[in-house]
Amino acid sequence: MYRHIMSRDIFYAKDSREFREGLENDGTMVVKDDLLIPQDPATPLLEYKGSLDLDDIFIKEPPYHAYRPEDAFVRDIFFVEVSAYETLRCNPHAGICDYRGCIVVDGYVEGIVLKKYKCTLMEAIDQGLQIDKNRVIDVITDAVAHLHSLSLVHNDLSPHNIMLDDNLNPVIIDMETCMPETTPAIYKYGTPQWSGNWWTSSLTNDEVALERIRLYLNGLYHPERP
Repeated sequence: MYRHIMSRDIFYAKDSREFREGLENDGTMVVKDDLLIPQDPATPLLEYKGSLDLDDIFIKEPPYHAYRPEDAFVRDIFFVEVSAYETLRCNPHAGICDYRGCIVVDGYVEGIVLKKYKCTLMEAIDQGLQIDKNRVIDVITDAVAHLHSLSLVHNDLSPHNIMLDDNLNPVIIDMETCMPETTPAIYKYGTPQWSGNWWTSSLTNDEVALERIRLYLNGLYHPERP
């Protein structure tokens, strides 16, 4: 199982040329080599070999917005997400988004390729789409149970992180906080209105979010939007 991509003591990265240039243009003088995950030959990633111009794919890049000098947030957050998708590659579930592989350039992961979906659950509600709310809850609850069976916790479930396909089937996305239970938060720690305030990965975070999503779909929960 891919849960441990590599030993953290050899987990290093290199910078992105375009991002480095952008930072330098903004006056940032030094950029550490802490942005991209190297591919470990001992545990190879699923490498995406298809066209990047297809209409049915979504490319997720490292979270460059999290960059701060003298830390490795960008790399570490992306490590969490790639780890989760690689674990799920060996253990798929219909209620979790379709992972197509990683974009690897010169031995470094520069993006994750996912299936593109119609809209988020929140967008569907806002647009008045006729969705089967009970089925949404059932599918997502089963998908979360599947994650938990793999010793993973999503930690950031919300109507923003649940997508619907063209047939309005729900899938969970956004694995930036998907970590084993008791793992401390790296940088991103969920959405307080949905998963509560937390600093450690916990099954409770998903349980709280599932209940709030159920209430939301039944018109009984109206959190303030960020």
